[in-house]
Amino acid sequence: MRGSEIPQAYRPGASDDSTPGNLVIPDSRGLIMPRLWKNISACSDGTSNTVAVSEAATSGVRDLLDIKRGVVGVPAMGDSNAIESNPNPCFTGARSATDRNTLAGGSLVTRGGFIADGRSANTCFQTILPPNSPACVWRADGAAPERWGVFPPNSYHTGGVNVGLADGSVQFISDTVDCGVIDSNAVSNGTSPYGAWGALGSPSGGESKSVL
Repeated sequence: MRGSEIPQAYRPGASDDSTPGNLVIPDSRGLIMPRLWKNISACSDGTSNTVAVSEAATSGVRDLLDIKRGVVGVPAMGDSNAIESNPNPCFTGARSATDRNTLAGGSLVTRGGFIADGRSANTCFQTILPPNSPACVWRADGAAPERWGVFPPNSYHTGGVNVGLADGSVQFISDTVDCGVIDSNAVSNGTSPYGAWGALGSPSGGESKSVL
């Protein structure tokens, strides 16, 4: 699918018109995402090497400081356009200095809430940071649910999460899964810098790595 054929989304705060500057083509790296549809044939890396869904710890409350259900704002991850965005500041700086089970601050994001809305901060996950790591948005302002960020899968299981692969199987992924070089800028295509975990999140990145 060429970029021009991908349904476009409005930038945060943009009016619902067709002004070119207000429209953006979404990142097409993952298997399931808003405004972009793929079938099993898209999994050229192999359906057993592609994560489709994950369990999640959720909440209907905003501004939670809970490490598994909350989201914190970390401006050091990048800029407003997600250019050269880096997940490492979230991984290393999102937790409270006095309690590792608590975030350093909250945001207006409701993880698991407004599921029909489809915004990544509310309903999606990525294979970048290890399972049960902190979740972060670039800015914790009134538009936080629309901000880009890093959203690892989470659960109340000890040591990891269950994920569903595109082949229909369910596998347990450990918190210690290989995540490559976390202090790497995100990529929108090709091989993931985030190790075997990053490879599992892409159906067609040219990676057939497995953590199983």
